[in-house]
Amino acid sequence: MEFNPFKPLKQFAQRIFNDLTNHFLRSRKMGIGTLFLASISTGIITQDELRWVTRNQLEFSRCEQATALKLGQLIDSGQLQLGCRI
Repeated sequence: MEFNPFKPLKQFAQRIFNDLTNHFLRSRKMGIGTLFLASISTGIITQDELRWVTRNQLEFSRCEQATALKLGQLIDSGQLQLGCRI
């Protein structure tokens, strides 16, 4: 197995990203656009994030509704996975 000097840095960055995502979801400051970008950049959407979308969908604007639909299409097509970020 080859040593990767960037592995600890990557793990640290992922941990910070997860902490920030969870904080924004809990404080309701995170919008569907931020969630969409976070999901497509990692290829993963968590159960908490999906739960947030379903709880707030009645408050979405038309553009936000389209973004939520796109997230659903990406999940259905297998381009986004349900899971957790490590």
